[in-house]
Amino acid sequence: MECIRCSIRMNKEIKSGVVLDVCPICDSVWLDKNELEMIEDKKSKPHSELLKELYTETTNEVPGRLSTLGVEGCPKCGKAKLELKTAHDVEIDFCPACEGTFFDWDELSDLLKARAELV
Repeated sequence: MECIRCSIRMNKEIKSGVVLDVCPICDSVWLDKNELEMIEDKKSKPHSELLKELYTETTNEVPGRLSTLGVEGCPKCGKAKLELKTAHDVEIDFCPACEGTFFDWDELSDLLKARAELV
């Protein structure tokens, strides 16, 4: 998938027990449904499952699907426009169809920090 900020292909990386899409230019991150909770709960999938997911996402992803700030649709599924949401004073781009979330370079760490302070 392509970064909605930089319009370049995001890299897939295994970090924090999930497969992340990370922009090599602006360090923005895309999380698929439930991945934020997995990171927060420190629940890691088995390494073999992560490798399989990485392979599946890489081979099944539609190349060149680009969303410019949600105007054209979700860069992951293309089924809905991204919606701007606020969570703990952090603005994020959320897809109501696939429930994926786009975080600008600092938004993910800011949100994780704010949520941790509530516990």
